[in-house]
Amino acid sequence: MRCTIVLVGVAAAAFAQEPVWTWSELPGAKATAFAVVFDAGFVHDADGEHGLARSLAECRLECARAAVPDTLGSGTQVTADATVAFVLVDAAKAASGLAFCRALVDDGLAPSDDVVRLAIARAALAADDAEHLFPGEMFECAARRALLAGPIARPVAGTASAVAAVDAVRLRERLREPVGFRGVGVGAVPADVRAAAAAWVARDVSPPRASERGTDRLRVAPPTPHARIDGPFAAAAFVAGDAGPELAVAVEVARQRAARRWRFRGKEWIAKAPAVSWSWTRGEPLVRFCRRGVEGADPAGAKGDIEALLADLRERPPSAAEVAAAVRALESECGASGSAEASLLPGRAIGAGLARRRGIDVATLAAVTPDGALRAARRTFAPDTGWWGSMVPTGVRPDSPW
Repeated sequence: MRCTIVLVGVAAAAFAQEPVWTWSELPGAKATAFAVVFDAGFVHDADGEHGLARSLAECRLECARAAVPDTLGSGTQVTADATVAFVLVDAAKAASGLAFCRALVDDGLAPSDDVVRLAIARAALAADDAEHLFPGEMFECAARRALLAGPIARPVAGTASAVAAVDAVRLRERLREPVGFRGVGVGAVPADVRAAAAAWVARDVSPPRASERGTDRLRVAPPTPHARIDGPFAAAAFVAGDAGPELAVAVEVARQRAARRWRFRGKEWIAKAPAVSWSWTRGEPLVRFCRRGVEGADPAGAKGDIEALLADLRERPPSAAEVAAAVRALESECGASGSAEASLLPGRAIGAGLARRRGIDVATLAAVTPDGALRAARRTFAPDTGWWGSMVPTGVRPDSPW
């Protein structure tokens, strides 16, 4: 069976009618966080440049930092189909934050040769790590190849050799290509900043990019040897498909149950292999489950733990308390709730920006019932679908980070 997954969903149609900026004024906030979400991610890179989206994001960020150095912090993230950059400023300097964002979206960016070389090197290293170093990302890359097709089936963070082959001339050409974007401001938002932002002209948003889904048949990969681990890992991955609020709640319930059922061994996060991995706001195409086994080389016990968790998710409806906790977590992920503490504002701005990009309405969470979440779990985590993989150590390494 073949079908199509739309990564952007309804966002493109919605953005065409929206202003460039949306605001979330938080009483008592002493700072302001701005997030700019670009319509450009890894799936928009050509095959021979796959991963360049990270280099472009790094260059934009460094140019903005040079133009407006007086900030409390800034950073960038790249997803499959979007790039988000943020800046945090003191409330009294909110105008500087908006100027930082203006520099981010400038089509005339001219990063220095040092900035370009560093951006390319960082992107190539991140791509190589995802494919060959971190167990969780290695599982994600293998599962995408097995379950998906088109650009989204490529390695999760790019292809190191493709990124490294891009020269400075080509990168600057890509920087000059107009890209649609929208912005979010969270915290203390003075009226003069809102008025200045209202004059920004919206760009046309790129049409959503679709990726084909592969077969629904069960795929089981042979164990992968890894020289940097001292214990086995097991993983399962399932296509998220129509990722609406019911599936989002079901995944959050899965996180709660994994935390209660499993004894974690302390190295899962270092290996980028959390028990349950999927983000509604980032539009990730796969829901992934990972489990680190006990010392040794047999992943059967870890695989059995995942199988038992999946069976529980398919058979036992979530309780009202589980659904309520899941809704709170998702509201936080979407930037709709949380503290006005300055250090937390960038996370809220990023979440709100990505939720807007994806057309997520957190109000729909109120309609999710335990039975609805159960149906989503049964549909998505069907036992005869998905991908299963494992990783085994090539030898005992007492100094292993994982």
